[in-house]
Amino acid sequence: MKKHLVPTIIFYVLAASLIILIFGNQVALIFERKMQRERIEQLISYEAEYEYESTIGHGAVSPSGKYRLEIFLDNSNYYFTIVDVKTGKEVYKYWNGKYDFNMMCTTWFMWDGDNLKDDIVWCYSEELGVFCWKNEKGRWKMYLRSEVEYVPKEFRRRRPKIF
Repeated sequence: MKKHLVPTIIFYVLAASLIILIFGNQVALIFERKMQRERIEQLISYEAEYEYESTIGHGAVSPSGKYRLEIFLDNSNYYFTIVDVKTGKEVYKYWNGKYDFNMMCTTWFMWDGDNLKDDIVWCYSEELGVFCWKNEKGRWKMYLRSEVEYVPKEFRRRRPKIF
């Protein structure tokens, strides 16, 4: 092989590798976006299975009737707000918190229908576990599953092997 051909061959091999790398990533991104669009359509059309469950575009009122839980998507993560029903003002917002609830994983948000005297928001995340938010003297505080004594019956109904 002639010496002047070696740099040319190396150039073409590197160029081909770069093209494969670029287009391979583009194909992966296109596929990922398609999956996300399909998941968003699925999530928007999902109807709550439980009277206190909140879904995207379908807020749920707390058992006390004081608050409404509203679920939203930001990029590929869920976030939620708690709104005072009387005033319409947002009293709590969980957005970009310590835990990101990924839309590609099974996730539920609902009011505690077992405990009708306290307004408690529950979240089940297939990826992250169970969380709840309790209204303590006007401030919403988040708790991990390890910090609470029980989970709602609705969680046990949907995932009996876990709870």
